Amino acid sequence: MATAEKSPDAERSAPPDPWRWVKRGVAIGVLALGWVFVLWANRFHVTASTIISCIAFLAIELAVYNLLRTGARAVADDEESDDSTWGRPLGLKESSSARRRRS
Repeated sequence: MATAEKSPDAERSAPPDPWRWVKRGVAIGVLALGWVFVLWANRFHVTASTIISCIAFLAIELAVYNLLRTGARAVADDEESDDSTWGRPLGLKESSSARRRRS
């Protein structure tokens, strides 16, 4: 029987989120409630406009989810992605001397 070896990326990846299934359940619940509302507003007549409204609601929910993830990633304190270029602006003298050192 072959044993599964750890890939190098496995060590760098984040630990699994313990709330992952709760978040997914909430997202699916919100999606279901939104679709039920869209169907209720259309008196449960499944027409092309109802389907497009449900797809639009899904797109809105996914956009909000991605914006929340982007915002959380932007404010996260991450030492790996510490970029030294986002520092104090250099003056004219330091900027020109830094350019000369690079070339």
